[in-house]
Amino acid sequence: MNMRHERSRHWVQRGFTLIEVMIAAAIVAILAAIAVPSYQRYQLKTNREAGEGCLVEAQRRLETAYQHTNSYPTNLIGAGYSTATVTCGDSALYVVSLQPSSASCSNTAGCVQLIAQAQGRQVKDGNLRLTVNTSQYLNNATTSNSAGSNLYYVKDHLPPGASTWVASWDFQPGS
Repeated sequence: MNMRHERSRHWVQRGFTLIEVMIAAAIVAILAAIAVPSYQRYQLKTNREAGEGCLVEAQRRLETAYQHTNSYPTNLIGAGYSTATVTCGDSALYVVSLQPSSASCSNTAGCVQLIAQAQGRQVKDGNLRLTVNTSQYLNNATTSNSAGSNLYYVKDHLPPGASTWVASWDFQPGS
């Protein structure tokens, strides 16, 4: 038998067929379609926590100012900031401002709202609000909102495109 003839009958496969490559690409595309939105929601939630932290820090400063004057300052400068608005997050994803909250308070000097206005890519998540109402605390009120939290501090979220604030900072982006 001729050795040359014997070698030519054995087929040695090298590389992948077009079908195999297309199947692998389809699997990668399906995994990406699942993973990318999940990762984006995770980023929004993480960035929201930076906005929440900024609101809580501003509220802490307001409480310190309130202890000295028995009323809240009219802007964040009165709370020790250098400007009337404060940017939060590594990429300035929220701008925090102080607004009077006279609509929901009987004691307007003891009621304020901190608004964290979403900026840039965080706009998809919406704005955050922290309302501080000392009249509820001073009256020893036990009134609760729909989320069951004391009305002395009310945490709200305004989803993008919505006109109504939703109680709680714990929510799914886009809801």
